[in-house]
Amino acid sequence: MDSKVKEKTVSKTIRFLPEDDELLEKLRIYYGVRTQVDTLRILIREKARSLGIFTT
Repeated sequence: MDSKVKEKTVSKTIRFLPEDDELLEKLRIYYGVRTQVDTLRILIREKARSLGIFTT
């Protein structure tokens, strides 16, 4: 499978999954995919939690 097609398919799938970082991380490891947007979203969520702001 072409890597661009694979990445697009995986990112569409991830969008509909629950906000479970552990599950998303397992999927990314399995598919070998990690987009910059996914990484940024996790970093922002971790920073918000450290400041006492809870994200949904």
